[in-house]
Amino acid sequence: MYAATGDYIDGVLDPSNDERNLRSRGYEVIVSGNARDGKWDKKNVPRSDDFGADIHVVTHTNAFGGGCGSSAQYFLAMWRDGAASTGKALAEVFASTVGEAVPGADSSGTDKHYFGGSLGELADPDADYRVYNEVFFHTNEDAVNWMESGRGIGNGVKNGAWRYGLAIDEFLGHPDENPPASASYSTLSGVPGFGRAPGDARRDEAIAVWEAYKREVSVAECMAAAGFDYEPEVGSAARVVIDVVADLKLRDRGVAPTGGAVLSGSPNSPNEALLDALDPARRDGYYQALYGVSESDYTDYARSGIIPEGEGPDYARGGCFGSAKAKIPSVWALRREILPELIDRRRALSTGPEMAGVRAELSACASGHGVDAETMSELQARSADGAPGGRAALKACGDIWREGISLARTKLDNTLAKTVYAARLQRQRSAYDGVLDKIAVDTGFIAYIVAAADEARPRLEAAERLAGIADE
Repeated sequence: MYAATGDYIDGVLDPSNDERNLRSRGYEVIVSGNARDGKWDKKNVPRSDDFGADIHVVTHTNAFGGGCGSSAQYFLAMWRDGAASTGKALAEVFASTVGEAVPGADSSGTDKHYFGGSLGELADPDADYRVYNEVFFHTNEDAVNWMESGRGIGNGVKNGAWRYGLAIDEFLGHPDENPPASASYSTLSGVPGFGRAPGDARRDEAIAVWEAYKREVSVAECMAAAGFDYEPEVGSAARVVIDVVADLKLRDRGVAPTGGAVLSGSPNSPNEALLDALDPARRDGYYQALYGVSESDYTDYARSGIIPEGEGPDYARGGCFGSAKAKIPSVWALRREILPELIDRRRALSTGPEMAGVRAELSACASGHGVDAETMSELQARSADGAPGGRAALKACGDIWREGISLARTKLDNTLAKTVYAARLQRQRSAYDGVLDKIAVDTGFIAYIVAAADEARPRLEAAERLAGIADE
């Protein structure tokens, strides 16, 4: 949570330092609430997928057999087994950047290397980049003391959480997700699935929620054909759904809300009630129809989060769930298809000839504060290390980089949009032509989503009062 919005220095909130969390760096972040109910498959993964997350980060604390007094102590960043091309580099950056603040050794490796089987929350999300962080062992006394150090419980975590933002910035080449007012957005932003300008980003969120609803309708139809009742439960985050209802003025459409409609993971899930009413044999058939595995296999998977040996990343993702996902495309599909190549090109800008003038200007500015740095990576490292003048240089010189990288990125994206990606982007525009008009007259969607937003709102508000940042 603190990684998303925390601005802590030595346990003290310091909002004046806007480089300390993901949202202040300009990233769009969904923080999925952890109710410790084992519903990662119904909350964390669908919220990430429907949000169109480029990076999916799991944060966890570990435990070692034998209870308190364990000597195990290290930070571990894992990538999805078999996905080294998109996960390894990110995990290694987390290990070196975040792990540096955590007591003990820092390591990285595949989930299969450490667990003997792949982890579901690394295998299931659609995000191109995924990392699973075991921050520390809560059965190790030194690690617990670190977490509880400072001015109250959690300050060890608070003081290191800003490193999440630094790690992702480092991995992406400090892309300036929070451009200065003078910056312009590339033509990519106008293509559904690539929205970066505020209005375009909201457009994409609305499309994604609508598509998620259509998949759930498809699941319900498929389950009915198999002889089971099923009610649509969209997995999108409550904050996103509430925003979509407001942005599209869906309450003004004169459509009566659907009674009992909820988002996936709600404690008032009608599907859980329907499932509870089935006898054991019918329950097993329900799971087979919905996910393509038995009830016991799915329950074990949801509880442990580990895909059994010999099974692939699509384990328990078949049945009606899998057929609906294949049938209803995602607005994010093209983005995910080209993102790894696009990110590689963007990362190269930092040290490429396009930024030579910016690097020279940044170096001159930093030198005025006694700091040796010519890239944002070096500048932030000096600030993070506590080097004399480091923080002052970051504040005084940061906009040089922000403006320069924003301009270079826009030029790059515009060039790619007209050349390498032109045909695919045009097909995407055609596929989604008039989509908001279609959403505006989908009375089934409007009835469902307005009711689901109302049902989720009290829990979202409670989470915000408790932590200030959860998005349900």
